[in-house]
Amino acid sequence: MHELAITQNMLDLVLEKAGEAEAKEVKRINLVIGEMTGVV
Repeated sequence: MHELAITQNMLDLVLEKAGEAEAKEVKRINLVIGEMTGVV
């Protein structure tokens, strides 16, 4: 998967979860990428 698509999907998910939690802001995203994901 292309890095831009990964980033867009991640942002969509973060914003969705923030909305569900009625959060006013997102201060940090902790992302762990495994060796076998194919992300460079």
